[in-house]
Amino acid sequence: MHVPNGKTIFEDNCGMCHALADAKTNATAGPNLDVARPTKSETVGAVTNGAPGMPAYKHKLSEAEIQAVAEYVVSAAGKSGS
Repeated sequence: MHVPNGKTIFEDNCGMCHALADAKTNATAGPNLDVARPTKSETVGAVTNGAPGMPAYKHKLSEAEIQAVAEYVVSAAGKSGS
């Protein structure tokens, strides 16, 4: 069974708008996730259904990919990039 890579999904779909040190992204269109430090449920909701200024990804990403990117964001937000 293929397990989606949350970091790769973030880099390919989220990093152009969101800053996250671990992913080495520093975009400013969306919230800086190192500062916002969203919960997993907040991240799943925003990725699935969109948020102000952010499109929904429920038709682009699978449920497994959404869960993987949310887990990655929660585990990486607020930690320094390596």
